[in-house]
Amino acid sequence: MIGGKKIKMITASAKKAKGARLDNYVVDYCKQNLDIKTYATKGSGSTNRDKGDVRSPTANIIFENKNHKQLSILEWITQLEQEENDYNLPVLNFRNPRRSEAEWDVWSVIRFTDLVELLAKKDDVITVEKTDNKQLQWALGVLKQAINKVLSMLK
Repeated sequence: MIGGKKIKMITASAKKAKGARLDNYVVDYCKQNLDIKTYATKGSGSTNRDKGDVRSPTANIIFENKNHKQLSILEWITQLEQEENDYNLPVLNFRNPRRSEAEWDVWSVIRFTDLVELLAKKDDVITVEKTDNKQLQWALGVLKQAINKVLSMLK
């Protein structure tokens, strides 16, 4: 107690565990909805290998995750700018500190230009409406069966 007030001390290991909980949430969510190869980087701040807290290699995204009581978005953006490289899209995730961890109200910050490029890519789909090419029909049928098999295995 200091001056009649109870002071709560948070240890370094408790802070790491709090950050790891958000990292795990991001990894699990991305694996289910974006990229099965998503993983948490180990010691991301101490090496030159993987930067960010979570990496989604197929989507080429690095996530810097913050599970803090006080938001310091500009400082976190500076950190992310130092960690980004030419082949990964940098994304800052932070949990809304006004909500409990059980709700996982996570927000993301991304450069405006990166967001527009992502939204533009969502329509980059090749459609085949009708073809008389028998080889193409057969290959598409085999591909469809393989995709359905993979999807059923992932469920």
